[in-house]
Amino acid sequence: MLNAMKEYIIQRDNFIQKDVDELVQCGIPENFARVLSSRGITSSSLSELQGDGKYHDAFAMQGMSQAVQTVKKTAQEGKRILVYGDYDADGLSASSLLSLFFTRNGIDNDVVIPDRQDGYGMHTHLVSEMLSTGKYGLLITVDCGISDSDTVEELKQLFPDVDIVVTDHHEVPETIPQCVCVNPKLGNYPFRYLSGSGVAYKLVQAIAGNDIALQYADLAMIGTIADIMPLRDENRTIVRHGLSNFNHKGLKLLAAQSRCEKTITATDIAMRIAPRMNAAGRVGSPLTALRVLLSAERADEDAVERLSELNEQRKQLLDDIVEQADAMCDNRKIRQEKLVFLYGKGWQHGLLGIVANRFREKYNLPAVIMTEDNGNYVGSARGTDGVDLHALFVQAESLLVRFGGHKASVGFTVSAENLNALRQRLSQCLCAMPEEVFDRKLYYDLDADGSFTYADVLRLSDMMQPMLPSDGIVLRVQDHVKYANSFGKDGSHISFTVSDGLEMKGFFKFSQYLDALKTGAETVTLCTLERSSYDGNIVGIVSAIDLLPSLHFEKLFDTVYAKNISVQPFDIHESAFEKVQEALKSNNVAVVFDTYNQYLKFGKEVCNELPAPKFFLPDQSDRCVLIAPINNDFSRYDNVVVFTDSKSVRNYGSALYVFVDRPQRPVLNRKICMAVYKALLGKGKYDSIQGLYNKFLLEKITYAQYLCALKVFEQLHLISTDYMYQLEIKGNKVNLEDSAVYRYLYEDC
Repeated sequence: MLNAMKEYIIQRDNFIQKDVDELVQCGIPENFARVLSSRGITSSSLSELQGDGKYHDAFAMQGMSQAVQTVKKTAQEGKRILVYGDYDADGLSASSLLSLFFTRNGIDNDVVIPDRQDGYGMHTHLVSEMLSTGKYGLLITVDCGISDSDTVEELKQLFPDVDIVVTDHHEVPETIPQCVCVNPKLGNYPFRYLSGSGVAYKLVQAIAGNDIALQYADLAMIGTIADIMPLRDENRTIVRHGLSNFNHKGLKLLAAQSRCEKTITATDIAMRIAPRMNAAGRVGSPLTALRVLLSAERADEDAVERLSELNEQRKQLLDDIVEQADAMCDNRKIRQEKLVFLYGKGWQHGLLGIVANRFREKYNLPAVIMTEDNGNYVGSARGTDGVDLHALFVQAESLLVRFGGHKASVGFTVSAENLNALRQRLSQCLCAMPEEVFDRKLYYDLDADGSFTYADVLRLSDMMQPMLPSDGIVLRVQDHVKYANSFGKDGSHISFTVSDGLEMKGFFKFSQYLDALKTGAETVTLCTLERSSYDGNIVGIVSAIDLLPSLHFEKLFDTVYAKNISVQPFDIHESAFEKVQEALKSNNVAVVFDTYNQYLKFGKEVCNELPAPKFFLPDQSDRCVLIAPINNDFSRYDNVVVFTDSKSVRNYGSALYVFVDRPQRPVLNRKICMAVYKALLGKGKYDSIQGLYNKFLLEKITYAQYLCALKVFEQLHLISTDYMYQLEIKGNKVNLEDSAVYRYLYEDC
């Protein structure tokens, strides 16, 4: 039996009730206590929110004592240390952290960073020439190595006099390198979620003590935030200390060029600094970022400027790859396989993870993106909440050259001959999982129900700092819209105010909601709060909008109807009831109605096992009920069932049609058409369809009637239109009755 009316906006419930009760005893309101508990904050750690925080004993980490002894032995012998780090922001910050520490303490060292063409992990050829000189007594890895037991063994055979220490934070495989390994996931260390730079920071703590380590907290903070580690326990302390000891000259110049405020926040690091660090490894050389990170005493201005240039280049290359990958998508196959699996040639290695994340968000399915690399394919994968991606790839390990990563993120290499086998294996494992694993869910923390003020939420948010952007307190606001407008270039953003006075801002993807919001619609909006830097007012930053049924939509239903009424007739037939019933039960179906009243009258009963209807805009669910869809493309669905009042309204291709009465529809007659024609006559080309109506016909006829008249004129070849931009009169003499649209909508008023 299929679940009825699945709710996809869900209040977060990952709090621990015992911790909530104890927080309440400390004077925290219960709803706020749940928010704190969901972020790992307990009554015992409450005082640490405003304090300096605490660290666990660094020597409690397995392998730490041996690592410290090995570093000290190398220093006493006067040998050099070779630091080998990964090419992302975490690996780069960890590498520079150790290198700066060693240099300041008189230990000669060098840093080796692979680039994206080399791939993640350790590579013998990158260090062999340097180690063969005999100058090095120790090779120490940061943010990598735990999955490279074969490479470590090879290096031990080649260079038996060189000690090897692996420091890493990634998931521990069944076989680990036979050398000193330091990883919080080994043994019983109290906190398992340090970043690679966090582990390097703990090594410095173990060698020199916490006071010395604080000098490198800003670097450890970069890697912690860039790798999206949970800001709990030691990670919170590292980031707090990093922000309060933000003295690194290169980072300060980069922050200034990135338009950060003088007081740096975790959000600045996540949204402005870390992307620029990663840009070097993604589209250029990671050594550019390393130069910035090693210039702690004096900023390298050229390197900082180059990072900003690479970041802009990254954005353009990313758009190009996404466009190419999007053209490869077979929506139905993706839904059937429960997997986005795409590969190309010449795609930047460093952008694969970002592209994978884009498609994961689009389809709410695990996404695997690859590019050809010397006969193999190098790829990045991103998983959804319900899928342990690392565990998934373990089941395909025999098909891979190498792989590593986390629950939500995996990097890998696969041979060309195993490409299809990998796809089949991953899909087979995913399809065996319960359907509810792939349900789209949006989580929020608090209902704006009047039990608190928005200022109260901001005070709670301030108390919880530092926070990653993803850890912001999400509110669910259900209210009517009073005012709505667009802003920004090409009106790509929206601003609207709800009846309780809160102003909301939605960026980029929300502009398509503007017409509905302008009607005064009731919405369920998910948002985080911040203070406007312009006037200090509290503003909601929108993360999701859901439109609720509204009488205000009647005119919009007519407008959508008018925009989509068919100019050219097409031949379709009403579908058999049995076929419709079968389609409605399928796992991939969209059901379409012209109006909400039509849904209530003809469709509510037959759709009672489907989700609640969406207005105008579908979500990415496999089963969708949609009222007055703006877009005609339903190719991603195996089945489309259309309840409509006439076969001449809109062509949905291979959809199943159920013809029903529509309570109302736009009315046309000769008088209305003449009014529109007179407004058009002699004016030449028009840059705006909407603008012409506003100037000449506003309040004389409805906008839907105006659009229907244009459809009639277009069908009679009297005009040509581009409904986004232009309209042109051709001036032919016509008979209105020759238009099927006119005959269908004609009514004598």
